[in-house]
Formats: sequence, C-alpha cells, structure tokens
Amino acid sequence: MKITFNYLIEIVVIFIIISWLFFIVFQYDHTTPNIITLHNKYNNDQNLKVMTYNIAHGRGYLSMDEKSFLGRNFNIKSKEELTSRLNKISEVVKEQNLDFLILEEVDFDTSWSFHVDEAKYIAKNAGFSNVVEGIKWSLNLPFLKIRSGNAILSKYPLVKASNIKFKSEPWYRKLIGGHSFIAAVYNINGQDVQVIATHLDSDSSKNREQEAQQIIDHVRASNLPTILAGDLNSVTPLTKEVNEKMRDKYPDRTLEMLSKEFNLDYDVMQPNELFTYSSENPHRMIDYVLANKGLKVTSYEVLNNKHSDHLALVSKVIFT
Repeated sequence: MKITFNYLIEIVVIFIIISWLFFIVFQYDHTTPNIITLHNKYNNDQNLKVMTYNIAHGRGYLSMDEKSFLGRNFNIKSKEELTSRLNKISEVVKEQNLDFLILEEVDFDTSWSFHVDEAKYIAKNAGFSNVVEGIKWSLNLPFLKIRSGNAILSKYPLVKASNIKFKSEPWYRKLIGGHSFIAAVYNINGQDVQVIATHLDSDSSKNREQEAQQIIDHVRASNLPTILAGDLNSVTPLTKEVNEKMRDKYPDRTLEMLSKEFNLDYDVMQPNELFTYSSENPHRMIDYVLANKGLKVTSYEVLNNKHSDHLALVSKVIFT
C-alpha cells in the first residue's frame, strides 16, 4: 500500500510539473490583440493611403536557401544592426505619409530580435497614433522566446479590434498560436471602416483557400466597408509565372475567391508588373491591398528597397 501511495504521489507531482511547463511554454492569449496608443492626434482625410509590408522580422534580405527558418532569423547579429534596419524601414514609411501600415512577420518580444517591439518602434518613428498587434506565434522557453505576428499601425481612432485564429490550422501549430487575421474597426470621419491584416499559409493552397473563406465570412457578417491587406502568398489568375511549390497539388483559387467580396481591378493592380517578392529578384505579386463595398483602390506602387525579402506595396483607397 505504501508503494502504491508513493507511486501515486510521483504521478501527481509529474503531472503538475508537466502541466506547469505546458502553461508557461505554450499558453498565451492569442485572441486578444495588444493595443498601444502613442498619441491622440488623428488624420481627417477621406482619401486613404495604405501600405502592406512583410518585414521578415527585421533580418533584412536572406534567400530561403541560405539557412533554416530559425537560422535566418538569428542572422541578426546585434540590437544595433536591428534598430538600424528598423530606422531605415521607418524612414521609408514616414516618407509615404501613410494612414495605415500593415506589417507581417513583425516581432513584439522575441529572442532573435533582442525583444524589441518592432511594430511599436516603427510606429513611434513614423508618427502613427496607435498600434494593434496580433500574436501569430508565441513560445516561452528558457532559451527561446517568440512573440510574433501581424500588426496594424494607424493614424485614425480605433473603435475595436480582435485577433481571429484560422480554423483550418493543424493542431501542432495551434500549440504555439497559428495563422490568424486582425480585424480592427476605425472611425474615419464618423464612419466605421474595418481593416483586416493577415499573412496566409505559405505551404498549402488548400489551407489558403480555407483561410480566405473564413475572412470572407467574417467580412460579410460584419457588414462594414473593409480594407484587406497583407501577404496572401497567392498569385492572381492572370499571373503568368506560377510557383508550383506554393500551389502544391491544388489549383490556387485564393484570389479568385476573394474577388467575390473584394474589388480586384487588374488594370490597376497589374499583377504581371508590380512584383513584391522577392526583393532580390522580384518575379511575382503575393502582397495585396484590397477593398470592398464603399471603397476603391485607385493605385498601387511597389517601393524598391532591400530592407526585407519582400518589397513594400503602397495603395491609395478612396470612398465611393
């Protein structure tokens, strides 16, 4: 009986330790975005300027073949190197005089980027009023901490925001977060406008299509004028060059699906001329700014710099 009792005590202790480790390593509130208010000076222009930029964690340009995912990110040698690159990104952003900046692959509190909140850093340097940070990946180990995801930087008053997880994510990704989209509502001169920031799955077109459908469902349920921006990892039906690895064994219908809710004007978009990836060898458009009812994208411009493996895409959005 004593052996049995001791055995049970050991099991309980082990269970408590494992549960505690699981909590500190994996658990984080991924659905509540972190909101940072920098000041209360807002724009009042009805014509909006929106940029989407995958900044690759601030590591600069590195080809996919050079190192593993973690290896590429740990290529940042020092905090000084990181902040120097963030300063350059901030300068590019500030010159554009944006209303909204959507960032992907941006770190909030991560080991390889020296725990710098990159979204807040850029927002302060580029003059934004507020920041919404949506956690995509989170991990808390003694030797590695990750808080990374998407962000919206704005010069308009924030009404509400949420970070919504994609239902199609496999269970192992959900342990440390998973792909998601930020849905934030802003007051633009008395009118509520929704801005969605996302980074769709790069590995599976089937997952991308399911993610696109969830965004469409959300937009229709919200019944608000909406701007969708981010790294969609998808090419348009008109794109001549196709990446077979991205398409897997499924035809990629992501942009075709989104076109049922958002206005895709290919004469304005020019997907065979405005390439956003890669910055070293631009050959396809996979980053987008789209708008639906009551809004219209009137122009796109790709900014040619190598502060990331992506190029920034700037668009002008008007009320119709």
